[in-house]
Amino acid sequence: IDMLFNIEASGGIEEYKKCLSNSWSSINQEVLLAYLIRFQNKSIIARLGYLLEAQQLRNNIKKEMKKNLPRGYVLLNPQKKSSNIYAKEWKVIVNDE
Repeated sequence: IDMLFNIEASGGIEEYKKCLSNSWSSINQEVLLAYLIRFQNKSIIARLGYLLEAQQLRNNIKKEMKKNLPRGYVLLNPQKKSSNIYAKEWKVIVNDE
């Protein structure tokens, strides 16, 4: 969660994707969902949902994550300029990959 909050400080999107794919099988998804909701930052939920789908990582919290998406679109990487690529399902502007 902290890495998605400050993507550049954690090594960027590519580094986050590596960490996510390497550790996803050992993450308790229900606990993760609880922390995501407690963190009260819907943009992080949108970013994580997008990245999980982009990497085809199976999850059982998608439905609950979608209930907590932001109203508007968020940048995948807030430190970079916007782009014209929109992931509508997760309300993410894909500006870094």
